[in-house]
Amino acid sequence: MLKRFDILVYNSSGNPHLAIECKAPSIKLTQTTLQQLAVYNLHLKAEFLMVSNGLENIISQVNFETREIRFLEELPDF
Repeated sequence: MLKRFDILVYNSSGNPHLAIECKAPSIKLTQTTLQQLAVYNLHLKAEFLMVSNGLENIISQVNFETREIRFLEELPDF
């Protein structure tokens, strides 16, 4: 299965930094929605993930060493 992101932002070193999955406003954001993005990110290893339906945003930061995901209120300044 081909995995893709709607938006992928790279850092100044050219590495994936932020992956964004965009959904229609009628789509409710759930744990399943975020898991879809996390699975896509296993290979690229972007530090930040965001899912948005235009009305609601879920933003997280991934620590690959500890395998933890921390949820954020907003995107940090890059």
